[in-house]
Amino acid sequence: DQGAFLLANLNEELAKDEPDEKKKIGLLEKAIVQYANILTQWPDGEYAPRAQFKKALCLELMGDFDRAAPEYVRLTYTWPEHTLVADATLRLANHYYKGGQYDVAGSIFRHFSKLRPEHDLAPKTLFLAGQCYLQQAAAYSEKTTDAAAARAAKQWEKAIEAFQLVVDNYPD
Repeated sequence: DQGAFLLANLNEELAKDEPDEKKKIGLLEKAIVQYANILTQWPDGEYAPRAQFKKALCLELMGDFDRAAPEYVRLTYTWPEHTLVADATLRLANHYYKGGQYDVAGSIFRHFSKLRPEHDLAPKTLFLAGQCYLQQAAAYSEKTTDAAAARAAKQWEKAIEAFQLVVDNYPD
């Protein structure tokens, strides 16, 4: 499994330096197949969680986040204690945040900070969760219905709670 991983990783690295887009995509596709083969042949092997992460990363590098997202999620469920779970989770949250899907991003950021309060990025993720709730509140506030006002109020409360947790738990 180590040799197969190194070969897949080589194709991924070559793709990053490839100026020709068509060749770059070809190298990434080859790496994806190689990472998938590791997951099939050695599902319990030492390199399986890394292959899962790299498979998702290659899909992301190809600009196909719709296929990358479930691969990141698969890593978090299959190997929940692996160190790459934090990276996968944050890549998911950042993608949704940048795409304006603040409800999804906020949930992921908040969940991360609850599960990993000692992680170096926990304060930042908690703050970003608060930012997401603010964005959601602002979107609901633009609507004039009572239901939208109630949703906005709930988002404001969640934002205040997240920011207060940052202040209380991470004074630095």
